[in-house]
Amino acid sequence: MGTCRNCERSGWFLSITSDGLCHDCQNGINLEVTNRVRIVKESEEIIERSKNLSTKVSRAECIIQRLEGLLRYENKGIPTIKPAPSALLAQWQEKKDVIILDDINAALNVANAKAVSSKSDKLKHRAFIRVFSKIMTFGNKLTDPTVLDRVRDMVLRTTLELEERIKNSKPGLVKKNSMPDNTELPR
Repeated sequence: MGTCRNCERSGWFLSITSDGLCHDCQNGINLEVTNRVRIVKESEEIIERSKNLSTKVSRAECIIQRLEGLLRYENKGIPTIKPAPSALLAQWQEKKDVIILDDINAALNVANAKAVSSKSDKLKHRAFIRVFSKIMTFGNKLTDPTVLDRVRDMVLRTTLELEERIKNSKPGLVKKNSMPDNTELPR
């Protein structure tokens, strides 16, 4: 007498597949796995083509959700994909972090370059505001959001200093550059 690993039905006349499933569950799971794998592959392609951070992060989150769905079956001992959903899930959580940190780091490099090369405090301010906005929008999507605390504080401090300089400056007056050194994000 066999017992289905998914629905837990059992009986003398219940036929069980080599994966330990009744035929109804086997068909349903096969369909679900195929659909989830298709979405994962499409999302990977979109991430590779896109330059938009929101798109990349939402697609990475989509992949993570699809893998979590497959993880349910792995936890019941039901084979789905190789490598196992748990291994892919860990990889994609890390990849999502790298996507976010790389984009914020690139924006920070642009802001630091403007701080050095631009004579306009308004342009410098705008560049640091973009970095701060990205940190605030995507930082909480990191596995460990605290990795951005130091950078967020530095960017906020710089933004506030620039706001003060803009507020106190006279039109046409260029003040000496006092922006911080380049700051790299941890990996």
